[in-house]
Amino acid sequence: MDSGYRKENVAVDKRVREAGLRPTRQRIALADLLFAKGDRHLSAEELHEEAIAAGVPVSLATVYNALHQFTEAGLLRILAVEGSKTYFDTNTSDHHHFYVEG
Repeated sequence: MDSGYRKENVAVDKRVREAGLRPTRQRIALADLLFAKGDRHLSAEELHEEAIAAGVPVSLATVYNALHQFTEAGLLRILAVEGSKTYFDTNTSDHHHFYVEG
């Protein structure tokens, strides 16, 4: 492992701990995928696909559980789009969202 990866992992570990969550391997891996690319909006399915592509062995149920734990801890916000689709927002500050169909 290169030192850049370990430094990022330590920062993610600290962020998870400061939110009051136990930093399990799966939580750290998912948090790293979520927060490494800046502000973003992801569904649980999209994060699961990213995790599998990155070689993180995690079930979709575990992804849902982690996302809801991150939300309860204040690390994410939930965005419900027309009641049918749920996205998780890494930017927890107040800001506007636009949804474009098509």
